[in-house]
Amino acid sequence: MREMDLLLGTFADARLDALSAAELDLFEDLLEVPDAELFKWLTGEVPVAEHHDTDLFRRIQAFCRVMPFG
Repeated sequence: MREMDLLLGTFADARLDALSAAELDLFEDLLEVPDAELFKWLTGEVPVAEHHDTDLFRRIQAFCRVMPFG
């Protein structure tokens, strides 16, 4: 899904170097979630699954909320 590539790709470009090894593992876990489901979590359309409700997810979600588009 192009939207997820844009959201996660932009986050990765901006913040990936600052993530710990454990956070990188969490990020990789999020990449395994189907795009449509992850998009709904990020937009708050549905609650995030408990397993993925981490500080890293909330940082990604906050980052996506302030991303400039266009």
